[in-house]
Amino acid sequence: MPKPHSTFHIPYSLLLILSIPLFFVGAEFAWQWYHANSAGNDPLLKERMVVSSEIIGSEVRYTYLGEKLPELLVEGEVVRLRTETSFSREVHRTKEEVTREQVSYPRQAFARDVLGAWYYAEHATTTREAFLKKSAFRYTTTLAKSVFFSVAYAVTDTVFSHAGDGYISGLGLQFGTGPIKQAAAWGAAHSATSGVVKSTATTLSALSQISDDLDVVQADIDRVFVPFNTSTISSSAVISSASLNLYVVSKNNQDNDGTDFVTVIRTDNADYTTLVSADYNNAGATSNPTEGVDTGQRKDITSITTGAYLVFTLNTTGIGWIALSGQASNCSTATGISCFGVREGHDVINSQVVENTTSSVTFSSAEATGTSQDPFLSVTYTVPNLFAPWMFEPF
Repeated sequence: MPKPHSTFHIPYSLLLILSIPLFFVGAEFAWQWYHANSAGNDPLLKERMVVSSEIIGSEVRYTYLGEKLPELLVEGEVVRLRTETSFSREVHRTKEEVTREQVSYPRQAFARDVLGAWYYAEHATTTREAFLKKSAFRYTTTLAKSVFFSVAYAVTDTVFSHAGDGYISGLGLQFGTGPIKQAAAWGAAHSATSGVVKSTATTLSALSQISDDLDVVQADIDRVFVPFNTSTISSSAVISSASLNLYVVSKNNQDNDGTDFVTVIRTDNADYTTLVSADYNNAGATSNPTEGVDTGQRKDITSITTGAYLVFTLNTTGIGWIALSGQASNCSTATGISCFGVREGHDVINSQVVENTTSSVTFSSAEATGTSQDPFLSVTYTVPNLFAPWMFEPF
């Protein structure tokens, strides 16, 4: 005689189902209490939706969702071509071809939430302790939700490699005073093979400087690195024009001798995502590097306006440095990475500044809040119009 079927499995199943939301509520309550009552909490971090992070020693650099993006960033934007580091707009269309302009940033400027909505990507730094306190229960509940409900969530603990914009300072030091010591200090700084990396500051510095004081001569030279991911531009694109755009924060023009300018060069550092000390002499040739702009596009520091973008119109050489989809890069093993940099004029032609003077321009870096002052590369290009306007067209 067969045994009657047991009916007790139904209440147990219901109990299991009901326990799942209770688990989430309990975990969230515990997280809130723990965060509010533990030392080292970060009130700003508590309110932010973190989308990526990078642990460096005792600090955590993280990216979080800022303000929501408008439907279109600019008139004529092709939204489907928007990426985390660029956006594109349509400039002109014929039956044969489409002309677009792409604006690229040196690091993540935009981010999506779990529903696919776009936001400005903001960047900040906190302590490792505070970050782990915020993350503990949120990661647990996210994992549990994904297991029970198969919901796709943004991976909030994925390491995001910063795009490597920054500057490196070379130093020359001589004990003594006078022209001979100044020349020696300048030569040491100019030909140095390593320098001090500054890749997390909110500014970028192109500088030449010599100080001769108290029997010590010190020469300082700063070189700027601003790489861009341009891999979304089709390899079939024909570039008609391009410009490097840097927002000027401040300038110093104490040695106004005609060599006080800033210009664009190509970098050849090994990894565009991270600057290292040895990259100091990877900003073009040590002296008289090839420039990506014509001589007339060198920006004399006297005429530079602070609090505004400085626009370098690239020449044929500079345009040739833009790596399209699949094309090899000068500063990365990855393809489609365009490697730009900026140097001050005395540094470029290896002509030392006058003692106790500074010739420099300071730009806003990608670490600045928002994108209103971020460095960007504008590229106008044309691709074949292979499809009718109402059909999806490839990059």
